[in-house]
Amino acid sequence: MRCVKWWLDSRQSSYKREYARPGRKDCMMATNCLREIVTVFPGFSELRDSEGHPLNFQNGLEPLIRLSQQWEQQGYDSVLIPVGTGLPDPWIVASVISQHTQKLRLLLALRPGFIAPAVAARMGTTLDYFSQGRVALNIVTGSALNQMQQDGDFHEHSMRYQRTEEFLTVVRGVWTHRRFPYSGKFYQLQQTFDNDQPLQRPHPPIYFGGASEQAKHIAAQQADVYMMWAEPLDKIRARIAEIRELAARYKREPGFSISFRILARDTAEEAWEAAQQALQGFSQQDKERTEKYYLSVTESVGQKRILAFEHDKDGWVDKNLWAGLTCAIWSHSLLLLGSVDEVAKRLNDYLDLGISTLLLRGHAFMQDGDVIATKLLPRLRERLIQAQVR
Repeated sequence: MRCVKWWLDSRQSSYKREYARPGRKDCMMATNCLREIVTVFPGFSELRDSEGHPLNFQNGLEPLIRLSQQWEQQGYDSVLIPVGTGLPDPWIVASVISQHTQKLRLLLALRPGFIAPAVAARMGTTLDYFSQGRVALNIVTGSALNQMQQDGDFHEHSMRYQRTEEFLTVVRGVWTHRRFPYSGKFYQLQQTFDNDQPLQRPHPPIYFGGASEQAKHIAAQQADVYMMWAEPLDKIRARIAEIRELAARYKREPGFSISFRILARDTAEEAWEAAQQALQGFSQQDKERTEKYYLSVTESVGQKRILAFEHDKDGWVDKNLWAGLTCAIWSHSLLLLGSVDEVAKRLNDYLDLGISTLLLRGHAFMQDGDVIATKLLPRLRERLIQAQVR
């Protein structure tokens, strides 16, 4: 049974969908269980004004407000606000967006180690109330040691995951208990005052990803939604089955998210031509530098998996899944490439595996983002409605 519930609001001539929390038990084992479509705030580096000039902090809040309201009008359910070196602070960005939108949910990324977990829980509770229950947290353990060290974190990969596990235990504990004393390797709490509980109960959703064994076991115990980068269908099917089996040991049923970069055009030929033009913008030196990063700098098992996928001479890893740009740009995702109809069909194939969250980002943020909003999402919704009727 499909539990996607889309409907057309004739008064506004736009599609609307009943929102349901990712990870709800009534949808975990459904064949097609889309619960939300998420876009990504790219930072200011990819934003342009109407004349093509880059936007930055000096432009004030207006570009961010305008963009977030546009996402809401286009029918996105959530926006991922990433964390990282060179990006705006996600808590401040989320706070601004929360006060200028009505329904757009805020998937806020944070790295354990830079904020004490009890403080992070309190910050999350505050923002949950100010946004009227629209906050979710994406916990990012960190994949590149050099980036972590730039912000002052010198723990190695395994230690960071141990800390993440404790961090999540404390955050969830503070959210669900009036008082939550805790003594661990990384954190200790001696609470003598009552904690304020968040508006969402039992707590705002926790999104977490990772392909290492440590990450998968943490996700099984702690995540409401397990996040994955784009991989071939058979790989995603196997990962979902693995996480479900691990989570069942703890009597848990997480939802599943998958992240795609999208390059779609009216025809497959036009999409391929656009991909080739994008590829021409990168030199062999660019590709070698990126490949070196993936192989020797990053500690991310998921990123290394993507680089290791077999592909044909043209870069195809799977149907409509292209690796041609993965080794040229700093991308965590394979490119979903093809006509609008092909890409919509392929997304539906992934939904049939049990994906509950689609995280979609255009290859070129502005141009491809417009194609996603005006052509791909309406086509995907049409397919979902047709499937409901059947």
